[in-house]
Amino acid sequence: MIRLALLLLLLATPAPAQPVCVCLKCLTQLYDSYWAPAGSMKPTILPGQCFTARTVFDPVDLTPGTIVIFRHPATDAPFFKRIVATAGQTVQMREGRLHIDGTPVPTTEAGTFTEPNTPSEHNGALPRCANAPAPGGDCTKTRLTETLGHQSYDILDAGPGPLDNTPPVTVPEGHVFVLGDNRDNSVDSRLTDISGGLGPVPIENVTGLLDEVRP
Repeated sequence: MIRLALLLLLLATPAPAQPVCVCLKCLTQLYDSYWAPAGSMKPTILPGQCFTARTVFDPVDLTPGTIVIFRHPATDAPFFKRIVATAGQTVQMREGRLHIDGTPVPTTEAGTFTEPNTPSEHNGALPRCANAPAPGGDCTKTRLTETLGHQSYDILDAGPGPLDNTPPVTVPEGHVFVLGDNRDNSVDSRLTDISGGLGPVPIENVTGLLDEVRP
């Protein structure tokens, strides 16, 4: 009853700064809802979209290709990224392509992702583009379909970037290695937390698995 009353209160309270993600199944405490403030997971989750996460899961569910919600190892703030490797696997970026245990992850061309070159209404940031569009013009990126195991998903490539080539990192026990799908605009495990990134994320920090993305 307390959670239902809180939901009704939120729905009755104007919130122009960010939308309310209505989630009736979240009242069961088996799910949580979130709002995406930035674009590190484009094109899977866009800024301003709501999504839900399953909060009851087993560590064996934390497999490559799965999107997880977790607490930042240093700040405890909630983050969401895609697992690309688990304990014992070695991860490296080479010329913008993901390699696991020395083998490139299969990718196929999937067209072009286009968005306006305007500041985000959610955080004021401009998108990173493969081209050099004028203000308000079309910002384009290469869209690729990446396949990890039995999971396929689209990623974005905005051309050469500072994290396109990284040293090999072996994921320690009890951790996962995560990346954003918008590879050239994501703070993730490619940088250590000391360098302003995440580093491998402890499994104990994972709080949920992506359930659905709302339109």
